[in-house]
Amino acid sequence: MKSSRSLSTLLTLGAFAIGATCATAQDRSGRPDAAPRLTEEFEFSLGGSASGGVERGGAELGDVSVTSFSGGLRTFRPLDQRGRGLILGVEWTEHQLDVDAGVPLPDQLREIQLVLGLNQPINERWTAGIYARPGLASDFDSISGDDINLPVLLTLTYVRNPQLMWLFGVNVDPFSEYVVLPAVGVRWNFAPDWTFSLGFPRTGIAYAATDRLTLHAGAAVAGGNFHVGEDLPPGLRETTLSYREIRLGVSAEYQLRPNLGIELELGSTVDREFDYFDRDYDLDGDNVGYARLSISGKF
Repeated sequence: MKSSRSLSTLLTLGAFAIGATCATAQDRSGRPDAAPRLTEEFEFSLGGSASGGVERGGAELGDVSVTSFSGGLRTFRPLDQRGRGLILGVEWTEHQLDVDAGVPLPDQLREIQLVLGLNQPINERWTAGIYARPGLASDFDSISGDDINLPVLLTLTYVRNPQLMWLFGVNVDPFSEYVVLPAVGVRWNFAPDWTFSLGFPRTGIAYAATDRLTLHAGAAVAGGNFHVGEDLPPGLRETTLSYREIRLGVSAEYQLRPNLGIELELGSTVDREFDYFDRDYDLDGDNVGYARLSISGKF
């Protein structure tokens, strides 16, 4: 259990994708762009993990499958010629759970967030950032103030050269079992057409097979932390549920147009968990297959 949680902590560097977006205001040498521009980005995805059993203390409780939808729109608005700018956006994620009668889980988990960020260059190599995601994260059984969460991410980006970028940060999430977590990320173009990433927004290797086709292999985390209400057994009501899938997979991303891409990802979970950590009630799931289809663009 401890090792899987450590791995999950490492892989959740996907939050640093915000910092990577901010870094687009700089040129690849790390020097501020002379003319930072307004940038709009969007992404929508549909996916899910197959039905598999869950257990607690060795006792099988039933099967669970998850269908997930997500969408987001984000804009970078420059404030000066040095690359300082605002990140503004909105993101929505929904997990629909098909649950057997004996499994104490809600039918849905949903998160709606605003994205509010500030990107501040310090010098030619370093950029600081602060990003807040106020919103609702719950089963939406009955919405209340307890569903409001405010995760905050603080980052320092270091651009060593056009091929190597580092990120250092601290993530604060009041809904998480570990409220404050430090983290490190890196993106390294170690050879022509090859890139290694840790948390941009996944961990793994990417190969640019052609000008339009990029192949990926690596690991990522799906899920989140949600306040759950009264539609559960008495001992699990009004608490926080941490849903996590650590996934290993491969994907192919194809650029339909210069600013529009589509990606198909397939793989398997290597850890699946539903944890009411405040109540010391943890459900371990079987490893199952998953698939995800997404479309993203920039304008």
